[in-house]
Amino acid sequence: MKEKDFIKLYKNNRGLKNLEEAKEKIETFWTTLFTVLEEEEKITFKGWGIFRKKEMNSRKVILPKNKKTIYTTPKTVIKFRAGKELKESMVIENE
Repeated sequence: MKEKDFIKLYKNNRGLKNLEEAKEKIETFWTTLFTVLEEEEKITFKGWGIFRKKEMNSRKVILPKNKKTIYTTPKTVIKFRAGKELKESMVIENE
């Protein structure tokens, strides 16, 4: 599913007037999430999952073309771990 399709689905499910309003609500959620993660280590949504920051160390990379070794820069990434209720809602039982 592409972003535009998701926004249309969100708009229809929420009964919103237009796509701009739906997109604004989604953007507000993500902006708020990232703002909180700048200050806090993690955000927990009960049953849904946990967003947390993780520091990634630099690592050694060998370029195959010229066998030159370089090191990536350390960075902070956001990880998501699904909660129990989200995992259970995604399970499709075999018949």
